[in-house]
Amino acid sequence: MKESYDFASQNPDIQRKQLDFVKYAFGHMMLTFSEHSLEVHDTGDIEITIEGKKYPFSFEGAKSPINYKTCTNELIEVEYEYFGVKNTYQYIVVNENLYWVKLDSAIGREYFRRVK
Repeated sequence: MKESYDFASQNPDIQRKQLDFVKYAFGHMMLTFSEHSLEVHDTGDIEITIEGKKYPFSFEGAKSPINYKTCTNELIEVEYEYFGVKNTYQYIVVNENLYWVKLDSAIGREYFRRVK
């Protein structure tokens, strides 16, 4: 979450509610990559605070076949389906334990840390 928050906070156009979302919702999603599938793990209920108001939030678990399109030391490009939407995602590798995904919002990037 720290890297995502630090990156987003540098954008002068970001709204306070977007930074709040990064602060409270990011850092909970866990992904497991295997040779043939990607699993998004269920987080259970998370309480997030947006502009001083508390909201329930969660990531639903899902598993999908995965197609590795590109795999280099700098970039991993994969295609998978998440809740009925098939898409291609590019994971930009920072180091062996940190990568990010571009977001189409003022947040800009979501960073992920390898935990095992």
